[in-house]
Amino acid sequence: MMRWRQLSKTSIALLAIALILCLAVTPQQANAATATITPSSADTTISSQFQSTHYGGTTALSVEGGPYDYRAIVKFDLSSVPAGSTIDNAQLQLYFYMFTGSPFGQSYTAYRVTKDWSEQDADWIDAGFPFGSWTTPGGDFTTDGASSGTVPANIGQYMSWDVTAIVKAWIQNVQANYGFLILDPTIGSPDGRAIFYSREAESNRPILTIEYSLQTAAPVGGLVESVNTVALLSPWLAVIAVVGCIGTAVVVAKKRRASWVYRRR
Repeated sequence: MMRWRQLSKTSIALLAIALILCLAVTPQQANAATATITPSSADTTISSQFQSTHYGGTTALSVEGGPYDYRAIVKFDLSSVPAGSTIDNAQLQLYFYMFTGSPFGQSYTAYRVTKDWSEQDADWIDAGFPFGSWTTPGGDFTTDGASSGTVPANIGQYMSWDVTAIVKAWIQNVQANYGFLILDPTIGSPDGRAIFYSREAESNRPILTIEYSLQTAAPVGGLVESVNTVALLSPWLAVIAVVGCIGTAVVVAKKRRASWVYRRR
């Protein structure tokens, strides 16, 4: 009788351990990933001072609010981010390596460009062949999702903009990706010019870092809706795991009991 009690206690202990191990399984979130895109696929400067000058082949991108207006336009290839992904965070970075005047601490704004353009032909008036003139000289852009960044106190480092809203518009809202336009909103005020490396530079070229969540698409009422399949199935998988563990423990207990009865005979 003592042996059976010991065996029963052992079976109960095994069952408890199995239950703990099964319940330790937690639902998994959607797979997260990061795309670091560098260099940019196209970039240039457009200037109100030299309205017909093309800067697409230079290693510099300039931004200045006054007395002359210099603006940088930068585009990235987003093909590495799966269509339909949820954008969690996006950061634009330009390497600040030279200046004129005193741009330190100035706030520059990154906007979403709304018209396609050519790196080699774009200038203050024209978006370049074959896109024709800008609707407004100085580039076409929207203030939706605009983001501000501060010029660093020293050269030799990246300046950053949180462009999550803009990248969401491209990836999640299927807006056309024509890149970013960066300007100094204090137009007309002589506060200096910040100069950044373009994609033609040998190092420290423009970077766009995108953190996103992978989703699977499932038809719902004739539409495509993002579904986290792992999160959806996890509770059922956990139940199946618990049932399997209990069944295994019961079988082990029965086998031990049969073995004990046989030895008693």
